[in-house]
Amino acid sequence: MERDTYALYHTLGVQKTATEEEIKKAYRRLALRYHPDKNPNATDQFKAITHAYEILSDPKKRQVYDKYGEMGISMLDSVAGFLLDPEIQGPLCMLFTILSILIILIILFFVFLSIRVDGTVSWSYGIVFIPIWIEDIILFLVLIAYANARKDPSEDNDNDDEYEGLYHQDPEVREQAREARRKQLKALYRTRNFLHNAYLVLIILFEAFIVLRADDKISWSAAIIFAPYFIVEAINLYPNFIEFLDQLKSSRVLDINGNPSIYLKFKCFFDTFWWFAIRVSFAILIVLKIDGIIITSWAIIFIPLYLVGIKYGLRILWLWWNLRRTTEPLQNKGKVDVVVGAISLIVVGTLCYTVVGLLASRLDGNTGIKVSSILIPVFITLSFVFCCTGCCLPCILLVWNADDFESGSDPSLKTHDKRITYPTAAGPSNSFASGSNENV
Repeated sequence: MERDTYALYHTLGVQKTATEEEIKKAYRRLALRYHPDKNPNATDQFKAITHAYEILSDPKKRQVYDKYGEMGISMLDSVAGFLLDPEIQGPLCMLFTILSILIILIILFFVFLSIRVDGTVSWSYGIVFIPIWIEDIILFLVLIAYANARKDPSEDNDNDDEYEGLYHQDPEVREQAREARRKQLKALYRTRNFLHNAYLVLIILFEAFIVLRADDKISWSAAIIFAPYFIVEAINLYPNFIEFLDQLKSSRVLDINGNPSIYLKFKCFFDTFWWFAIRVSFAILIVLKIDGIIITSWAIIFIPLYLVGIKYGLRILWLWWNLRRTTEPLQNKGKVDVVVGAISLIVVGTLCYTVVGLLASRLDGNTGIKVSSILIPVFITLSFVFCCTGCCLPCILLVWNADDFESGSDPSLKTHDKRITYPTAAGPSNSFASGSNENV
């Protein structure tokens, strides 16, 4: 893929290896020469010079331009613009690698689970959960790396924008406000790290309880087994509640007249807590069913999962109905988005509810359905995701960086017109002379 990564340098009359100071001097010289006040006929040249300087004076934009040209600059503000950031491509490749490993481990877990439940092997469930234990170790290492790599916000003393209103007050008052803010940020930083670690510990504890109960090592009730999960959900309730309070203070709950609306408040409450309510109610129904408190079909227990599909289906219908009523220019684009969402819901819903239906039938005593057959949609989905994270997305990054491998490490040998130039003193040399020099 050919990309012009030299045009802006030629506009300023500098080499691609020019320093920031050289670029600034070249811009000042050309700006004085082509400024509309001095040269009214050079307006286009002045705009081109200003555009080139705006890009080349920004280190991040310059890196993007050196790799992808004007196409990369124009894509920076798009949804996929962050993918062009040279600083994020390394972590992104690491993310793809970790996700691919995790997906492989999940696939192995479902394979082990299916052959164990179907009676093909007689392993203990501790062995079946080995891929999950490995995943937990990987996630623990990722959390440690994340905590070490992330900067403590309380150590950042350079940002004084928050204390702009205190500049005219006593310096001691400013310092006290800064110290209070620093302590608040440090407490928030420690709380987040603690919650991340608590999440992982509770999840591992939940998995261990499931394994011990499945292997008949313990005879606890399902309510005790699910206790770590309910603690996790209780922790999740706190950020949801904070988010809801923030929405109540925003303009989202105000009608067109600027008055608080009960309907909009209820909508914010529903949007914030509906998924939390689905998860908790589903877990409670499972606990009640396992402990024999309710005696009903597993198809009834899975009602919260049906509500998820109904919710998204009604939302798509509501968006489509609103688009048909509007006459805005972006109506066609909105319809395309709704159609894509509807197709995605149909595909994902078909796969998910096929698993739910077969699983409910198996749990109700239909032993003719093998677990390996139930998990076929799961294997299809995970295999597709693995192809994306392990092949397609990394290949896209390689294609974007293909020019770096093709052009070599010396950018001075390439010019805008693709002709090779040499230093004046040295001049070109033929292959024989080059070989002789190498031998010497």
